Amino acid sequence: MKVHYDPETDTLTMRLSEHPVMESDKASPGVILDYNEHGNAVGNEILKAFQSCATLQFSKPPIAILKKVKYSTLRE
Repeated sequence: MKVHYDPETDTLTMRLSEHPVMESDKASPGVILDYNEHGNAVGNEILKAFQSCATLQFSKPPIAILKKVKYSTLRE
């Protein structure tokens, strides 16, 4: 999994695989899911991420979640 935050657009992108995105659907306000040619989820995007993530509630402490995630960078 790769995670990328773009501060210019305030968008958080999470790629679950390297398969090309063939279709995208709005899952909920500000959340877009990306699918490959077989209809499998390959990523998602969170719009207005900084604002949205400030109100997230976690079932586990965030550090426990981050330890399980391989990410490219959260700063750029």
